Parts: sequence; structure tokens; C-alpha cells
Amino acid sequence: MSSLGKVKIVRHRKQQGLIRARLTGYEVAAGPTLVFLDSHIECFPGWLEPLLDRIRDDPRNVPFPKIDMIHSENFGTGIGNTIRQFGVFDWKMLFFNWGNISKDRKAKQKSPADPIRSPTMPGGLFAIDKQWFTTLGTYDPGLLYWGGENMELSFKVWMCNGTLEMLPCSHVGHVFRYTNPVKWKKGGDSILTNSMRVADVWLDEYKYLFYEQTSLLQASNYGDVSDRKKLRESLHCHSFRWYIENVYPECPIVPAFNAGEIRSVSSPDLCVDAGSSVPIVYPCHGTGGNQYWKLLPSGEVWQSNTRSLCVKEGHLAHTQCWGHNAGNWTYTEEQSLELRSTDTCLTLAVNSSLVMNPCNRGANQRWIFEKSKFKQHKT
Repeated sequence: MSSLGKVKIVRHRKQQGLIRARLTGYEVAAGPTLVFLDSHIECFPGWLEPLLDRIRDDPRNVPFPKIDMIHSENFGTGIGNTIRQFGVFDWKMLFFNWGNISKDRKAKQKSPADPIRSPTMPGGLFAIDKQWFTTLGTYDPGLLYWGGENMELSFKVWMCNGTLEMLPCSHVGHVFRYTNPVKWKKGGDSILTNSMRVADVWLDEYKYLFYEQTSLLQASNYGDVSDRKKLRESLHCHSFRWYIENVYPECPIVPAFNAGEIRSVSSPDLCVDAGSSVPIVYPCHGTGGNQYWKLLPSGEVWQSNTRSLCVKEGHLAHTQCWGHNAGNWTYTEEQSLELRSTDTCLTLAVNSSLVMNPCNRGANQRWIFEKSKFKQHKT
């Protein structure tokens, strides 16, 4: 690498994670523009110029490329090149996700080459003006290793008067991992801690949508965020309500009557779990995830943006349940989950499977499903 002249390799003496590595690179970078890339990527011809052009137009633009999938088994790029180009997030742990671009957003595009305004970024690949990154406080120094840094930067770019956009004319290939190779030390997960810091600083009254996921979140220690809040105040940033209304109006904000685990009364150590191809009961773990459910005012028992509890041809399923009794559930005073359209109740069978049987108020049809703990805020 020394023969390349401009290339510098900076190594940490011990593993500090992605966030610290990027901050070290930021500190030694001499140019006016920073470009962050993962190691497992391939830049295609013409990838850089569109990114730099947007920053030249406005230093507060933060562009990222269209990310094409590189197949992990053969390094081909013919599979998965239609990854949706709209960055969103899930309230659970504030995970990044790809979303469908709405018709309203498409209508604002004058050509297929126009930048696409994106509420969030995946975080691995983007360019940013170095002074703008400095003004925004770089990454929260309290973030650990990896996780949540893309949400923090996404929220504060928009809320502090910048713009985040995906550029269709910039292409970078990426090898996606299907499992996380990092093994966390006993006692903590940096993604959880980092997401809590981001939520506390940036989500305002919408924090309840994050915190109601699991009681574990409320009990965890994520450190002092007072400096981050002072930074936000000094930059005169918008509220998160402004972000929802102006940047991500499609955001799924749905109130809930009940939220949390669905725990069996007859077998109190078992909870309804969505971790299989069909709903099952599994030992309650108290960390949300596949055991986090919401009973919505519509009568839907919601598990995620793509999963709800429904009955298809008499059998339980958790999927997109259009037309399959998705909105006919009620949680009764007798603690049963009743499907009103069929007068049947969710039942824990003798073999510990889940079935729908005629309601009889038996212990095997009773479930502890807590009322939503946090105040519902109108948006």
C-alpha cells in the first residue's frame, strides 16, 4: 500500500469496533470530504462522482449509493440487484430496513437518475462533508462497537437541517452477511445499548414506541447522554414529530390496546412465539423479538410490519393476513384471545401446540397480555 502514496493504513492496537475505527479515520483524514465504505464491497465505475457532486451542490447533503448485492457464494452480482432504494427503520431496536417507495415519492422524481430522499441510511456506505460531520458531532462517542450509529446519523442529518439521499447513478456492490459474526461478551449487547442512547436523545415523545417493546430495555444502563442532548439543542434541531411529518410520513405508528408477550396462564413459563413457520409456544425469554405482540384497535394481533396472527383454513399462521381474519381478535375480561368471526379462542393444546377451539374459559385458553404501558401520542 505504501507505493500508492495517498493511502494510509491506520490500525488499532486492540479491537474497538466499527464506530471507533471510523472515528479514527475521520481524525486522520486530510481531505474536505469523507467517504465511508465497508470492507466487503466492490465499487463500480462512476460510483464516486455522483456522491461528490451532491455534496458540492450543498455540503449538508449526505448521499449514499445504490447498493447492489454481491452473492456470498460466487461473488456474482446478478442476484438481488433490485434491493428497494428507500431506507426506513423498525421501532424494534431501531433496526434499519428497506421499504417500498411510495407513489407520492415516485411522482416527485423527474427522472430515474434523480436523488431519492431517504429517511434513513444503511450506514455502511456513504459520503459526507467533513465539516458537516464535525458540526453534527460525528458519531456519539458513547456508542459501542457497532449498531445504531446509522440511525443516530440519519435522524440528526434530517432533524438538524441536512438531507439524506440515495443516488441511483452511484453503484457499490456489497456482500451481505446472513448472521452476525460478532459474539458479545456476557452482560450486554452493543446494539441494544446504542439504540437506547439514540432513542433517548432523538425520539422525543415517540420513545414509547421503542421502549414498550420489552421491559429489559427500561432496566438496562446506557450511560450519560446529556452531552448529546446539549449538542442537539445547540444545533437548533427539529423535533422528531417534525421528522415524522416531513421526512417519513409513511412511518407505521399504530396505537395498541395490549403490547408485549402473550403468556399462558396454564403453563406460565410458555409464551406465544413467532420464531417458527407457524405460531408456537416457547419458553418466555422477556426480551421481546419473536415474543412481542400488539393488539391493535383494528382487532389485529400484530407481530411486525409483515406478520400478524391469523387463521387460514382453520390453522394458525403469522404472515400478512389480508382476508384471513386478521382484524377480528379481541382480548376478553376472562383473559382469552377470541376470534370474533368464528367464536373460537386461542388454545394451548395438550401437546403444547397452538390451536383454535370453541371458547370455554378454561385455563388453557387464558393468556396474560399486558395493556400497553406507555401513553399513546397522537401524530
